[in-house]
This record gives sequence, C-alpha cells and structure tokens, in this order.
Amino acid sequence: MGVALLGWLAGPTFGNAGFGVWAARRGWKSAITEKEKSFYARIRRYRADPSASSPQNPIPDYYGEKIKSVQDYRRWLKDQRAFNRKKNRALL
Repeated sequence: MGVALLGWLAGPTFGNAGFGVWAARRGWKSAITEKEKSFYARIRRYRADPSASSPQNPIPDYYGEKIKSVQDYRRWLKDQRAFNRKKNRALL
C-alpha cells in the first residue's frame, strides 16, 4: 500500500521530468513551450469578465480547465461569448 502511494505521488514528477528531457533532446521543448504560451494568452484574451458573474449566472470554466481538444476549445469559446452576450444584454 505504501509503495503504491509513493508511486502515485512520485510518478507525475518523474514522468514530467523524463518527458522534458526527451522533448529537449528531440528539439521540441521550445516549440511546445511557445504553443502553450500562445494558447494561454488566447485563454486570457477571450475569457469572460468575472465581475459580471452571480449565483444565478455563474461564469463558465474561467480558467479553461476542461479544454482537452480543439472541439472543447471551440465549445469553451462559444460559452464565453454567450456569457458576454447575456451580461451585455442585462446592462442595456
């Protein structure tokens, strides 16, 4: 039981480190880092303003944690736009 717990805790640390070394040796590390930076910049640019959220109208997935594919990203963009439209309609 203790060995399984230790493996569960240490696995991601060693796995991420191993992948980082492997990607760096192949020359992919900088490309992966650049793509991640541009993706997170788009998340920051397109996410809805949280100041307009309320218990009746909560903001949808503010940090983009549920995005796992391009289809999820497009759904996330639609949800953010819908939230902004609803917020702007309430202000008029």
